Amino acid sequence: MTVKPRTLRVSVPAGVTEGQQIRLAGQGSPGLGGGPAGDLYLEISIRPHPMFRLEGRNVTATLPVAPWEAALGETVAVPTLGGPVEMKLPASARAGQTLRLRGRGLPGNPPGDQFVCSGSCCRQTHRARGSYSSR
Repeated sequence: MTVKPRTLRVSVPAGVTEGQQIRLAGQGSPGLGGGPAGDLYLEISIRPHPMFRLEGRNVTATLPVAPWEAALGETVAVPTLGGPVEMKLPASARAGQTLRLRGRGLPGNPPGDQFVCSGSCCRQTHRARGSYSSR
């Protein structure tokens, strides 16, 4: 059996997650005895992003916040997968506090959330207590 390399254009649906498979019907190896070609399965692997971290359908980003913005509860621009949005910080926000933007993660049913960590470095996950929810 000879395998010829070829290039396929594949549409990856929005909201796929790490490890999911995409089936390409009839694009696999030819069947035995001249039978029809089988299916080709692609396994999704997502490269790390410099700004966003992915946990399932949820996205986490660190947002540098000035001390006066946190203390006064300012409105700040937050980068999201769909473009920047305005978010009101709670007054007296702490460095490292996790804030939630509901429905701003990966699309799907239900869509994921985006968790924004205020400060220069945040290793907390979205399961941390005391997180603030914003719409």
